[in-house]
Amino acid sequence: MRVRKQDVNGDYQFGHGSADFIADSPAVVQLLLQNTLLIFEGEWFLDNTFGTPWYQSIQGYGGNYDMALQGTILGCPGVTGIDNYSSSLVPNSRHLVVTSGVQTQFGSTSVSTTIPVNV
Repeated sequence: MRVRKQDVNGDYQFGHGSADFIADSPAVVQLLLQNTLLIFEGEWFLDNTFGTPWYQSIQGYGGNYDMALQGTILGCPGVTGIDNYSSSLVPNSRHLVVTSGVQTQFGSTSVSTTIPVNV
């Protein structure tokens, strides 16, 4: 597995040849997982099934979003299991903070993502 590195703003890095890529490590799966959690299902024009089912299963369903998010995590390429999972809804700032420790085919890693939501 190989993915292009991203800077702190989430933009792809270019200009350094093979140093702009991460390959065969837990960091690859971590980056894929963060991107998958932030993309709405159906948003990416090349694959309408890619992403998190925000409109389909999460928003407007009274807080029953943990199962859908865990399903998204388990469906991410390279993820073999979830060690721990927590989510925290912050109504004042209208954000959902998702934190998870995952087992990957390359070792273990963790991901923490803040997702803007409609509360």
